[in-house]
Amino acid sequence: MQIDLASLFGQAKVWHQRGRQALAGHWQVAAVATLAGLVIILGLNWLIAADGIMSWLAGVLALLAGGPVVYIWHWLALRLVRRQRLDWSQLNLSGRNFWRICRIYWLTAVKVLLWSGLFGAYAVFGLVLMGTTASLINSLGTAAVLVWVVILLVVATTLLVAVALPWSLIVVRYGLTFFVAVDQPELNARAVAARVRQLMRGQTWSYWALSVSFVGWIGLSAAVFGVGLGWSIPYLLAAAAAFYEQALRAEK
Repeated sequence: MQIDLASLFGQAKVWHQRGRQALAGHWQVAAVATLAGLVIILGLNWLIAADGIMSWLAGVLALLAGGPVVYIWHWLALRLVRRQRLDWSQLNLSGRNFWRICRIYWLTAVKVLLWSGLFGAYAVFGLVLMGTTASLINSLGTAAVLVWVVILLVVATTLLVAVALPWSLIVVRYGLTFFVAVDQPELNARAVAARVRQLMRGQTWSYWALSVSFVGWIGLSAAVFGVGLGWSIPYLLAAAAAFYEQALRAEK
């Protein structure tokens, strides 16, 4: 299968534009909601490092807070893209739906961690092999060492691509999970996962290109003490919500 990257990234620009249009006039509320969620998540993770019962309590709260925070972000992005009024009373986080959201979050996190661990182990094996090879060529002449350095650089780059690309393609398959969770509250965690797979069929490369197009934004935002994430995360999610809307229309 031939992948037209130019076309994929060109389409990603359309999602960027639709995301900006959806956020016009709503950047402030989106930034406040995002930063508040980040403070909660990061604050709880910071408390986990504490000693005693506070660490255990923070760990439990972190497990319970992650899902609802991510759910709120996606709910907000979806309503903005659909030009719907931000009626916070319709944000259902109580009772059965709360635990459904937590289960969806936990299941998705476990899948991502398992895939990350698998590809991480592969990367570590490659790096160890390269290190061993490098130590064996130390006794060679200068010219030979330079040749092997070039070879190792090529191998390292190839290894990075070989690990990062499959990993990213697998991870992005879960990108629409919480949009489905917001849209179809009657679905349980497994049904949501099945629905996401259905929506992503034939769309993985397109969503991958959209995700990759935000790497620079996220990196720049994190570089300024993470404050910029209050704007880059809503931007990413609004663009992703526009993608989700297109995926729904493509089914009809």
